[in-house]
Amino acid sequence: MKLVLDNTPVETYSVGGRIVHVKREDLCCPYPGPGFSKIRGLQAHLQDSLVKGIREFAVLDTSTSKAGWGTAYLGAATCVGVTVYYPAKQGASSLPLNQRMAEGLGARVIRLDPVARAKILWHRVAQEWKDKAHAELLPLGLRLNEAVAETAAEVRKTSDVMKSGTIVVNVSSGTICAGLLSSLIEQGLTPRALVGVTSHRLNVEAKRRSIWNKALDYLGFGSSVPPSWFRLEVSDCEYSDACEEPSPFPCNPWYDRKAWQWLVYNVGNLAEPILFWNIGS
Repeated sequence: MKLVLDNTPVETYSVGGRIVHVKREDLCCPYPGPGFSKIRGLQAHLQDSLVKGIREFAVLDTSTSKAGWGTAYLGAATCVGVTVYYPAKQGASSLPLNQRMAEGLGARVIRLDPVARAKILWHRVAQEWKDKAHAELLPLGLRLNEAVAETAAEVRKTSDVMKSGTIVVNVSSGTICAGLLSSLIEQGLTPRALVGVTSHRLNVEAKRRSIWNKALDYLGFGSSVPPSWFRLEVSDCEYSDACEEPSPFPCNPWYDRKAWQWLVYNVGNLAEPILFWNIGS
């Protein structure tokens, strides 16, 4: 069985009397792996690290991420050690589902006191791992160049017609959005709009430029100014809250469903064809 699947399906749904096409990237990773497409880039990165002699990986989960689960899934298949750190909620006596799945796949799971932001916790873990031989601490949020490249490759497999209207995708780290943006530029395609929906309310324009810079790193060329058809919109949901908007397909309530909610609320104003890029479930 392949660990990660290419050419995931595009399904069609009716939303507010409009046709919406949904790219089911949540199907790229078969169970017992997690349903999220960052695993494409993670697999490519781990393969490259193994060639360089890395035999042990560490990753810091946030309270809602599946980074540890994904790393444990690939680590079990390649016989390397995986350690997952996660911020435990005060008073919690059992592991959350994502970390429980990682442990079930052979990872060592370590609870951290959530007294600081994720970036600070990551740097503390980095101090523990900096002198370990043949070991690597993965970047927070799996912000991997390989994830941009592997997403761009999957975008190329999707019909150009589907990419001519409005494309909507959730933005957290912005890595998957950068892959979409890179591939559109690389193919010479100009959609009516690429809309990234983010729960981060501060410095939205800075986030847009950060995503564009990731795309430039992949492309190796381009203007310093992002294209006018690429924009970010702010979700009605806070980052720390799950979204309760119903979806007719598996859609992560902490991430993608917030972008789906934005699409549902604004579908009447979007140029067709409308494509929703579902990163994970």
